[in-house]
Amino acid sequence: MRNCDILVIGSGVAGLSFALHCADFFKDKKILVLSKGRFEDSNTFCAQGGIAAVMDRIKDSYEQHIEDTLRAGDGLCNPEIVEMVVRDAPVRMLELMDWGVEFDFENSELELAKEGGHSKHRILHCKDHTGTNVLNVLVEQCKSRSNIELRENHHVIELLKSDEKNECIGALVSDELHAYPIYADYVMLATGGAGQVYACTSNPEVATGDGIAMAKKIGAHLHNMAFVQFHPTVLHTAQNNKPFLISEAVRGFGAILRNAAGEDFMYRYDPRGSLATRDIVSRAIFYEMKNEQTPNVWLDLRHLDKNEFERKFPSIYAHISNLGIEVDKEMIPVKPAAHYFCGGVQTDSYGQTSVSRLLASGECAATGLHGANRLASNSLLEALVFSHRAAKLLRQSFVASEQSFSDISPVMMEPCDVRYKEIMTRVQEIMTEQVGIIRTKNGLEKAKDSIERMMAILPANKMNVELKEVENVVTVAHSVIENSLQQEKNCGGFFIKEYELENNHL
Repeated sequence: MRNCDILVIGSGVAGLSFALHCADFFKDKKILVLSKGRFEDSNTFCAQGGIAAVMDRIKDSYEQHIEDTLRAGDGLCNPEIVEMVVRDAPVRMLELMDWGVEFDFENSELELAKEGGHSKHRILHCKDHTGTNVLNVLVEQCKSRSNIELRENHHVIELLKSDEKNECIGALVSDELHAYPIYADYVMLATGGAGQVYACTSNPEVATGDGIAMAKKIGAHLHNMAFVQFHPTVLHTAQNNKPFLISEAVRGFGAILRNAAGEDFMYRYDPRGSLATRDIVSRAIFYEMKNEQTPNVWLDLRHLDKNEFERKFPSIYAHISNLGIEVDKEMIPVKPAAHYFCGGVQTDSYGQTSVSRLLASGECAATGLHGANRLASNSLLEALVFSHRAAKLLRQSFVASEQSFSDISPVMMEPCDVRYKEIMTRVQEIMTEQVGIIRTKNGLEKAKDSIERMMAILPANKMNVELKEVENVVTVAHSVIENSLQQEKNCGGFFIKEYELENNHL
């Protein structure tokens, strides 16, 4: 029997907004949303900057936002998808405001910020904690819908697929004690990214690429997995166990990147200086750190208004101040960290994957919007647009599954084995050393051999959450490496050292 009509795996902006639309479109259907951890354990919650949308048609235009997105994507964006998302953006922003999101206003007008790669001020934000505000509103909205059930701390072990058809019929889920099946007519993958594939990441610990790996396991097509975006500016500290992100909007505010010699080095790499796109800035910082043999570069705010900085970025200011850094007197040590997967489970314009009844939205999906490199603040926007379109598709074409569901008894979960964490750490080290910002063909081949040896020793058919996370990280890592070896030129967030002279830009 079915446990729900629509199963949503993931509780960030993609999953929650999809659930809301489905609840409003289908008053008589049950929507179940699973969160791997708590609701705040998501990239949405961590998102500082904001959401890009053309809200001022006098000072900005759809055409300019489209051009900025295409330029950032370095030739790999789908132009039709880009135009669709950009033109739908203002409607989605008004929808968020209707739901209760309070974006920052100044003099009765939206206060719009500017970030790297953007030619205009078009970023809607809630100070420097936009994602937190959006997530809190979406959770409360979902709680107010009687046909939505929210479950925290439920880890999806694997997707379930029909033996007779190429269709997803639900998922095997763990509540920490037992694993049991949840059957549904449609499944939405909204599991977020895979930053934990790398040793240093801005992502929370739950970002282990689960949706991407599980979708691949049942035959869904992946796309553009080689293109991993590194955020140029996470705070560098001696411990650095949990890197703290310094929003790109801080550079939009006027902060300047400097090397150990105090040089405003970015203009040597791009005419946009510190406001170049993330791929270019991350590579530039990588080279500066390598040439100077330093663990970081510096973000300089000394020339800016300290009080205005505190007003616009209260969370960042508080965190930095607690570390004893006085932004009006000294610079902030920063370095790149793995941040966003531009590739993922391939979808069409309505979030449909190559597996029937399986949808995907948000960072786990490859929709064609980002191409080789994501334009800042286009990610929450993409999730909102595609989740709405996926729900709209179901409203027009919902058909109950004819699949007969097996009655599977719950299975006890097995205890943790410390060896799984050791494998995870080794994968992260390999990916950071050989599949990071700058790659080499030889390094990729070595990484591929190492990862495949780990794949071979992982035990099969064990019901253990930690093991499943390791399997997912290994699967995603292998997919990134394989797709990297298939690339024939440097593009966006993908850069192989041997191709450097063939490129006309960094």
